[in-house]
Amino acid sequence: MNRLWQSFTTPIRLLYGAFWLLVIIAPFLTGKGIPAQTLPAAKALWEGLEASRFMIPLLGTCYGLGGLLVLFRRTAPLGLLILSPPLLVIVLFNALLIRTASAWVVLAPVHALLLWQYRGDFRSLWNGGRSG
Repeated sequence: MNRLWQSFTTPIRLLYGAFWLLVIIAPFLTGKGIPAQTLPAAKALWEGLEASRFMIPLLGTCYGLGGLLVLFRRTAPLGLLILSPPLLVIVLFNALLIRTASAWVVLAPVHALLLWQYRGDFRSLWNGGRSG
């Protein structure tokens, strides 16, 4: 990996990982939860997630674990894989149900940039475990 490129992406990776950890920590520090949804489709989906009693903790675990793993170069690819499905849900939820641009407008391109940076680490997934 090119040193100049790595010096550019390392701070981005660290901020990205810290963001996901802050998503988990912020409600405990501020006492504020996720704002209530007002649009019927978004409200229905969110109420369904809450009613399951496992999806919100599962998402929180993905955010926290993924963010923590992204902080370290060695585990960043695994963290990105863990964060990919929840981030896709966030993007689709905001784009299709709420129809607003929110943090995902920044998060999705940063996530894509980091996935691209670590594409070599994913190569063995596509080659059946063989490197190269």
